[in-house]
Amino acid sequence: MRKRASVARYRIAAADIAELIADRAVVVGGISASAPHDLGLSFADEAEVYIGASDVTRLVDEFFLVGSERGNLVLHVEDSGFGWHQRTARVVNGVSAVPRLVVATDLLDSHDTRTRNAGADLLGHLLHSMADGRVSRD
Repeated sequence: MRKRASVARYRIAAADIAELIADRAVVVGGISASAPHDLGLSFADEAEVYIGASDVTRLVDEFFLVGSERGNLVLHVEDSGFGWHQRTARVVNGVSAVPRLVVATDLLDSHDTRTRNAGADLLGHLLHSMADGRVSRD
């Protein structure tokens, strides 16, 4: 899963996050998938999304994104050409989100302890569900 996408960090105005998440090319992951997947994490002033490589320039221009290692936007840039982030996305509570296994992996990659713990809990739940034979579509 390490090679699922390249990662770039940007600074985005907090007021623009909801509009970015609603963009047709964006699929939420990580902390931004917390609400759709009922994980109990707050992400009011930050976002984590998946985007195809061909849409990066448009988003940077449209949302005035500024590259920043400490930015509040994590862009997972899917550059394989297969568009797996779009093909595997599920609309959950009105938001296009990557599968829960990918969300768990994103959360485990976080520097924040609470976020990593949520990722570990989600992964444990998914593994337990699989062991019990309750395989989910996402």
